[in-house]
Amino acid sequence: MAKEKVVAEKLSYEEQLKILKDSLKPKEKEDIYLSTGSLSLDIALGGKGWKLGRQASLVAWFGAGKTTLCLETIKQAQDANLEYAYIDCEHSLDKIYIQNLGINWEIFEKRLFQPNNGEEAFEIGKTLIENGCKVLIYDSTSGLLPRKMMEGEAGESNLGLHARLMSAQVPVIHNKVATNTCLVIYVSQIREKIGVMFGTPETTQGGHAQAFFDDYRIEIRKTIEKDNGDKEDATGVTSKYKIVKNKVAAPYKTGEYSIKFGEGIDKIKEIVDTASELDILYKHGKTIKINKDLPEEEKYELDIFYDLLKTNPEFYTALKNKILTKLGIC
Repeated sequence: MAKEKVVAEKLSYEEQLKILKDSLKPKEKEDIYLSTGSLSLDIALGGKGWKLGRQASLVAWFGAGKTTLCLETIKQAQDANLEYAYIDCEHSLDKIYIQNLGINWEIFEKRLFQPNNGEEAFEIGKTLIENGCKVLIYDSTSGLLPRKMMEGEAGESNLGLHARLMSAQVPVIHNKVATNTCLVIYVSQIREKIGVMFGTPETTQGGHAQAFFDDYRIEIRKTIEKDNGDKEDATGVTSKYKIVKNKVAAPYKTGEYSIKFGEGIDKIKEIVDTASELDILYKHGKTIKINKDLPEEEKYELDIFYDLLKTNPEFYTALKNKILTKLGIC
């Protein structure tokens, strides 16, 4: 009996190309957002805060509130039950301040790492991201010094070592961040170049690799707050930010938020100021009401209204949703 030949039906070029495209089509990932802890900054970043799977840098002089913003982000991650880690390269975090921000120290302590050099810090970061960490903080890049610099002698030439380490490791971290849907935030301190006559003398440590791979890059400046002019000690700072790079929404947005010493971002002042600018709240003397067209009995005393925002999360959330709805964000 003769063997029957099986002839496969030949597909056209267009059909083969369609099958190939369908097989290569990436699976859609659900976008996950995390609040920064500041309503103003959330709105400036696109309305929902940080987008996971991205890299961010906070660039500022000392004392502008970079670490506070990172810790506020950690608080939001803790509330959202997201795995997080904090790599304290400067070995300078304060336990009492962390607790004042509402962060559970017992949980935070297990996720706090204090490496001895930059290579160790990056290895820790890669391992954490590969094992499900969703929020990772590097505080700061100034502490991510190469092992050779940390173990070397004073006066030894180490030209370009820090920049080469950052150029080699930041792209690797960035790739892992994107594939594992993690948010990594680098804290960068501003330094001054020596002998600059023209242009800005400001720069950051570690070369330009970090800036190239950033999805968010935020510059922060500070002004000192005092309760009674110059007669009283400082009670906090006003952090003025400018988003110089944003791959998720429109860049170059500016704004500000207040930080109270020992307490963190003043969320109550921020939400009241934002709602007032949008004509959602109307302040008159020592009273306040929601929307100008409401009847008189809807007015609140200022102290009562502020206490409601502090003690009633549902009331705070309702006002926040009014703001986001007015802006067309939700």
